[in-house]
Formats: sequence, structure tokens, C-alpha cells
Amino acid sequence: MAEKRELSVTTTIKATPSAVWVVLTDTPCYPDWDPQCDAVEGDVALGHKIRTYSTLDSGRGFRVTELVPGQRMTWESAVPLGLLRDVRTFTLRRVGEGATELTVRHVRSGPLLRLKSNALPASSEALERFAEALKARSEGSALAAAAV
Repeated sequence: MAEKRELSVTTTIKATPSAVWVVLTDTPCYPDWDPQCDAVEGDVALGHKIRTYSTLDSGRGFRVTELVPGQRMTWESAVPLGLLRDVRTFTLRRVGEGATELTVRHVRSGPLLRLKSNALPASSEALERFAEALKARSEGSALAAAAV
């Protein structure tokens, strides 16, 4: 049976799903608010490729395999022959008036996982930092929009 490792984090953001979605899909601006991100290249569009550059993993390529505006986005990366597969899913759900529940899930699987076990943190700390940074940016954007 293939190895599998899963990390997940959930947080509530005081902004609408559409406001969070705007920040989440504006990947060129990730370095402005995500301290772990150096750059993201490519467009967030179904079937398109994007490449992330971060303090954790530079130059990783992903394909956008699911895109439900305002609700869900999935990025996938795989090594040929199914030796290693990464799936990152971002899910937004409205919770009450003007609030959004964000869940970020990262699943890494495949026989090469044992060899690359250090490439995925043992805890969800990196995902938590991403979620908190997205929350801060989204809530700041929502406040700015309300002030206009």
C-alpha cells in the first residue's frame, strides 16, 4: 500500500467568501501577504499550470484541477508513474453574515513519500501560517472595501 500523509487547517475569516476568493486567486500578490511565498507564476484557471516559489519548496509546478469560484480550488502535482502526488485543496464556506470558513488541505501520497518525508512538515504549522496570512489579508481587504 502506498504511503499517504495529510495535513489540514481550518479558520474563520471575517470576510465574505467572494472577498476571500479574490485574495486567494490573486496569486501574483501572494508575496505581498504570505511571508512563506516568494512568487507564484501562472494563471489560476481550470487546467492551467502554476509554479510556486516559497521558503519551503521552490519551483514546484501544479495544475489547477478544480475551480468552483467562491467555493473550492484544487492544485495537483505528480511525479511520473504515480511515484509521488501532491494535492492542495482550498475550500471556502459561508458561516453566518459576512464570515467564511477556510479549510486548506494538503495530501501527499506515493511510494517516494518515504524518501521525501522531510519535504512535508510533520505538523500543519506551514498551513496555519498560510491560513492566518490569508485571513489577515482578506479581513483587511474587507475593511477597506467597507470604508469606501
